[in-house]
Amino acid sequence: MIGIDILEIVRVQQLISDKFLDRVFTDNEKAYILSKNTSPNTVTGMFCAKEAVLKALNRGIGNGSALKQVEIVHKECGCPCVKLYGNCQQLLADKGYSKVELSISHNDTTAVAVAVLMK
Repeated sequence: MIGIDILEIVRVQQLISDKFLDRVFTDNEKAYILSKNTSPNTVTGMFCAKEAVLKALNRGIGNGSALKQVEIVHKECGCPCVKLYGNCQQLLADKGYSKVELSISHNDTTAVAVAVLMK
């Protein structure tokens, strides 16, 4: 299963506020975003990553609660990884997968993320 999401950075940049960050991102993600000076590129890339994972799981964002069940974390090398919680974690297992591989990229105007469910 594969999910992909692409967004124009300016669209997310207009949404960035404390309320938006609290609604979409976990405390760990917010700390990472703040360490990157709340860069719109970082925020958009991480948002795309969450959407890509949810698409790979065949799950929509619904009321937004699923967004916090997908956490984007970063290895020491900077590579993004995924931690799943709650219903999303159970859905991954129910589908017979054990992990999610993730790639995030962006340029000055657009961010994209691809998520692949792995056995």
